[in-house]
Amino acid sequence: MKRFITIVAAIALVFGVSTAAYANMCARDNVPAATILYPFVHYNYTDTNVNTLFSVTNVSSEAVIVHFTLWTDYSLHVVDWNVVLSGYDVQTFSVRDILDIPGILPSTGTQAGDYEWANPDQGDGIGPISDFLNPSEPTSALSARCNPTMDAYPSFPAFPQQFKDFMKGLLTASQTVARWHIDCNGNDVTYGDWFEARTTNDNTWMYITADVVWTCNRMMPDAVSFYWQDGAVLNGGMNPALQQAMYDNVLVGDIFYINDAQNFSEAIPAVSIEADRYYPFRDALDGDPLTFYHQYVENTGAGYSITSGDYREPLPTAWAFRFLNMGSVMSTNLRVFKRAVHVGTGTHAFLIWDNFNDADAVTPAAPTFIAADDTVPYSLFIWNEDEDAMLITDVRPPWSPSPGTCRINLLPLETQEVSITEFGVTFDSGWGLLVYPPSNAQPSGDWYQVYVSTQHAAAGRYSAVLEGWVLGNANCYPEQTLPDLWSASVGQGE
Repeated sequence: MKRFITIVAAIALVFGVSTAAYANMCARDNVPAATILYPFVHYNYTDTNVNTLFSVTNVSSEAVIVHFTLWTDYSLHVVDWNVVLSGYDVQTFSVRDILDIPGILPSTGTQAGDYEWANPDQGDGIGPISDFLNPSEPTSALSARCNPTMDAYPSFPAFPQQFKDFMKGLLTASQTVARWHIDCNGNDVTYGDWFEARTTNDNTWMYITADVVWTCNRMMPDAVSFYWQDGAVLNGGMNPALQQAMYDNVLVGDIFYINDAQNFSEAIPAVSIEADRYYPFRDALDGDPLTFYHQYVENTGAGYSITSGDYREPLPTAWAFRFLNMGSVMSTNLRVFKRAVHVGTGTHAFLIWDNFNDADAVTPAAPTFIAADDTVPYSLFIWNEDEDAMLITDVRPPWSPSPGTCRINLLPLETQEVSITEFGVTFDSGWGLLVYPPSNAQPSGDWYQVYVSTQHAAAGRYSAVLEGWVLGNANCYPEQTLPDLWSASVGQGE
C-alpha cells in the first residue's frame, strides 16, 4: 500500500498537481520537495579548480518560483536570488561563477518570448509530448508575481567587485578570524587541531537552500517574519508582495563537486525536505515547530518569528556511514551538516559562539572571533570489520557537574568536512554511528537536524561521495534513541 501511495503521488506531480498529497513525511528519501538543501558546498578562492555545481529541477508541469539563499558555514546568510522555472524546467549553477569568476548569477527565463519549455505543436521536431504529459506552463504565467526587471532578471548584471569582496569576507570568516575552544569548565583555550589550523588556502565551506515561494522577493528566510506565512492562503492571489510560504513538493536537486586540475568529479543528490501544512511537527513543550528552518527565526528579540510554521519535515538525528582509513591508499572525509532547534529553557551550548547581535540577521557582518564549545553534544561510535568498537566521545556527560576535561568538538560549524583521522580512529576500515540529541538521550535542551555524507578518495586518482544511512529520527519518532548511557554518571554526580 505504501508503494502504491508513493506512485500515486509521483503521477500527480507529472500530471499537474503541484502538491503531492501523499508525501512520505519523516523519511529521508530522494523525492520531490518544497525545499531543497544543498548541505555541503565548497569553493577554493586560491585554487579555482575546486568548485561545486548544483541544480534544481521542477518535475511538475506548472511553473514555479524558487528562492535561493547561500549561507556561510556558521549559518549567516550571504546572498539570495530568485529563479523562475517553467514546467519540467531545470537550472544549473556554478558556485565559482556566482562568487568569484565572473561573479554573476545565471540567466533565468522570465520573458514572454522565452520558449525553453516543450509546449505542444511548437514545431521544433522535439514534441509534441502532450500525448503523454500535461503541457508545461510557461514562466510568463507567473509574470504577475515576478517582475523580470527587478527581482529575477532574464540576465542578471555582474556583481561589483566590492560586493564580491563582501561575500568572500563572510564566507571565509571561519578560516581567517581568531578561533579557539571553550572547554568544559568555561575556559578559553587554544588547541592545535583542525579548527584553528584552517587558512584561506583551504576550501571555503557553505550551504544553500532553495524554497518554492509565492513571488520573486528579496527576503532572507531568517530576517522577515512573513517569509514563512502561508502565501497561497493569505495572499489569495491579491498581494504577492507579502507572504511567501508554499507547500508544493515539486523540486529535486543534485550536487557535483568538481576538481578541474585533477580531472575528476563527485556527485550526490541534494536533500529533499518535504512540506505538509497539515503535519506541523510541533514541539509539545512550547509549540515551536521542530523543523529545519526553525532556528533561523526563533530570535523574536529582533522582531521576527514563525507565525504559521514552515511545515517542513525535520532532518534525522542518527546516521551511519562507511569509512576507510588507509592513508594515501584510501581516506575518508566526514561531511556533516547540522542545525538545532531549541526547546524549553537553557542555552545553546552546542552553537558557534561569536559576537553577533540581533541586527546581524538583517545586516550580515562577519564575526571578529569564533569559539567552538567543547560541551560536545554528539556521540560517535566506530566499528572495524572485525566488530571491534571505539567510543570517540566521553561516556560521562560534558555538562555541570562536568568531568573537568572532555573531547574537543571537531564538528562545531553548521557544515564542515573533517578527516576521519582527526577523531583518533585507529582502525583501517569499518563503519561509524554519529548520534545527536535527542537520539543519544543527552539532556541538552536542543533537538538537532543532521545530514551526513562521506567523501572517499585516493588523492589525485579517484574520489566518490556517498550519502550516509539514517538510523534514527527522534524529531519525528521520540522512541528512536540510544540506551541512556549517561544515567549512572549523572546519578553519581560525576
